[in-house]
Amino acid sequence: QNDYAASVQLLETVGDKFDQQSLHAWIRLARTRLRLGDFTTAQALLRKAEDDVARRKNTEYLPLLYETLGELDYERDRLSEARIQFSRAAMLWTDDLPDPSSVEARAYVGWIDAQGGQARGRAAIEASLAQSVTMRQVALETRCRILLARLSLRERKYEEALKVLDAVRLDGPGTVGPEMVAQV
Repeated sequence: QNDYAASVQLLETVGDKFDQQSLHAWIRLARTRLRLGDFTTAQALLRKAEDDVARRKNTEYLPLLYETLGELDYERDRLSEARIQFSRAAMLWTDDLPDPSSVEARAYVGWIDAQGGQARGRAAIEASLAQSVTMRQVALETRCRILLARLSLRERKYEEALKVLDAVRLDGPGTVGPEMVAQV
């Protein structure tokens, strides 16, 4: 819902205990801090999460962790490092019911590849879009549509960009928060 201040308040109550829920909260808090532009705190939380994952060796939150590490590198304009992290998350998409973070990460791999002039980039974003529709993940679908529209704009395909964005619902049930609406 893009209410980052409220998210921080809720997530900071988790504390330092070591379990799957605290790991999930640290990653979500890091992602929230990242979106607030607090890269230092986000990085510290992600290091803490990585240490916890190393102790466990197995966790359901690996896609989210890698995808968030990719976002941090992406926001810091370290595209090659971001691509590595996004690829790690995307590789965990191995079945018909992938973690949404893996699907989003694959879209970002596609976006980075497309910026580098690689044709496979569009296909990766389109695959993520199709999967997000199947999963009924409205925010993820919108993110994929934004990336596809940006790619179309880079290619000077303005009508195509508009067509991709026209499918986004901007009001009523099944819509995204104001931040994504502004991006659309």
